[in-house]
Amino acid sequence: EEREEEREEERGRHRRKRENSMLGLWRMLGGTTIGVASRNGALGVVSQTQERTIGTSTPLYISHRKNLRKLGRTSSHRRALFRTQVTQLIKHERILTTEAKAKNLRGIADKMVTLAKKGTLTSRRVAMGYIREREVVEKLFSEFPVRYQNRHGGYTRVTKTSLPRKGDAAKMAYISFVEEKSQDAPAEENLTILEPEDFRQK
Repeated sequence: EEREEEREEERGRHRRKRENSMLGLWRMLGGTTIGVASRNGALGVVSQTQERTIGTSTPLYISHRKNLRKLGRTSSHRRALFRTQVTQLIKHERILTTEAKAKNLRGIADKMVTLAKKGTLTSRRVAMGYIREREVVEKLFSEFPVRYQNRHGGYTRVTKTSLPRKGDAAKMAYISFVEEKSQDAPAEENLTILEPEDFRQK
């Protein structure tokens, strides 16, 4: 019985030593520790900033494919926000918003243009279920397939602004559609070529 107690005591000592070393490593990496968790005999450090384990064979929390910007909103609120923004973007072709919203909106706007280039009845119904105004859907399906017939993806551009938003100093950005070269653009032989002598003072 005494030997069993000594063994249990030694196991507890080794466990506490391992926990302390893992907590020290996590603090050194800059994590805010909640505590130490265990699963199937594997120890892991649980953090507020990143839920993952260090030095364990069995992971406790895996953060794969969690790249969604929640923007401090619920899923329904985010959907309503992006429905309004993509409607206004197609209508005005250039809007000002925060940088995070612009980066999320870029993929949605590109998908709307892809639906317009398909031109099927199903794609039109999908677009009308997302875009809020019927006139904007008509503009999308009538103008954008012709404008981007030679472009395969990358229909929008995000341009960061130099000044943040007043009040909360949020990073701002313009999101706009890429301008395609017009078919009526003058040919190169009709352009006037300026020589260096033309810029000299007479």
